Amino acid sequence: MLQLLNDIPAMDPYFDATFFGWFSILASRIFSLHRTEIFADEIQLIVMGLFALSASFLGVLLVLKRLTMMANALSHTMLLGIVVALMMTVSFQGQAIEFLTPPNLAIIVSSVLIGLLTGFLTEQLARVRTLKEDACNGMVFSALFALGVTLLSVWSRNAHAGVELLMGDPDALQTGDIPIVFYGACLTLAIGCLFLRGFSVAIFDTSFAQMSGFRPSFLHHLLLAQVALTSISAFRAVGFVMTLAFFVIPPLIARLWTKSLRPLLVTSMAVGVGTVVLAVALGRHLLSAYYLPVSTGALAAVLLGILYAGALCIRELRRRARATLTAP
Repeated sequence: MLQLLNDIPAMDPYFDATFFGWFSILASRIFSLHRTEIFADEIQLIVMGLFALSASFLGVLLVLKRLTMMANALSHTMLLGIVVALMMTVSFQGQAIEFLTPPNLAIIVSSVLIGLLTGFLTEQLARVRTLKEDACNGMVFSALFALGVTLLSVWSRNAHAGVELLMGDPDALQTGDIPIVFYGACLTLAIGCLFLRGFSVAIFDTSFAQMSGFRPSFLHHLLLAQVALTSISAFRAVGFVMTLAFFVIPPLIARLWTKSLRPLLVTSMAVGVGTVVLAVALGRHLLSAYYLPVSTGALAAVLLGILYAGALCIRELRRRARATLTAP
């Protein structure tokens, strides 16, 4: 055991790194020509960075369309999609199942379909019962999430579905997670850029979008499918609970500084990715200096909240300063 501990610094260059030392090591690793292995901190950075990139992009559209609670619903009803996929592809009655494995194609497709079902049921319930969409969203979200928990508890008593399923477990990330998140982010950004004009028109004026040849209903469900795909691709890293922070807070921070759509998208993505970098570095520092194993996803969400509060304070101070200068 002592020999193993003594070998750790040689194996992982980030072992026992401080906050600023982590950035120095990362820079040297990026510009090194002899990199033969990728380490845990780098896997976290890549996976969570790609997720933050696509989530921050979609988050701008969600905030502008006032669909943030729908994103929260989709991030939770993913559980039903995961359970349904496992029920159809794996016979695990009475067996121990590890849910925090990289999602396969069946899980991804099932989760996207459940996401579309969530949006469809919410719309139909609001239309039939003439209720507000947020109330219908709460009912559908609660019912589908509860159904997923029920099926999970009935189908496999030994399923490993602890707190990691809700908050993620970045330490369990593997190199196999990188292609899934990478292709998901590329697909999300490609579709978003391709339909950006349609999204921008449909967000602000549905009638004009229809007259211009766009189909708001199609764009709405396409957005929901992208949210579900992005959520399921990185649920191992951030879980169900922390997903909403990456969809909502970066766009809210960006809206404090700009109102135009394209600068809003760029600023939101920069905030999301930058926060992930800070979270990974700070998480390593807390572990090295204080022996505090903090969840990187939760730490990133906390940092996003602090950044939003700081940006809000700076904006208010600037507003008061301008009011003082222009006062007679």
